[in-house]
Amino acid sequence: MTGNITWEMIIGLIAIGGAIAGVWRQVSGGISKVANDLQAHKLYAAETLATKDGVSQHYDMVAKSIADIGDRVEKRLDGMNERLDRVIEAGQRPASRSRTTN
Repeated sequence: MTGNITWEMIIGLIAIGGAIAGVWRQVSGGISKVANDLQAHKLYAAETLATKDGVSQHYDMVAKSIADIGDRVEKRLDGMNERLDRVIEAGQRPASRSRTTN
């Protein structure tokens, strides 16, 4: 294309530039909204969700409780075994024979 620049060309370039600027504004606005939402979510997570130290502390407490329960159950089972041993031993003793006359 050779020749003079016409008003139609200038208006066309302005329209294309305006369209590009409008699209850029929409994209930039969307990016900033996402960035704000991400920042708000980070703040929410920091305030409400558990930290690694807190989780490991609670895990240690639960593990200790489970170990304590296991120890108590083991002691009770040992006590039951001793009682059963006594019952079995009592049943194995020879019964005293009483003399009866016929």
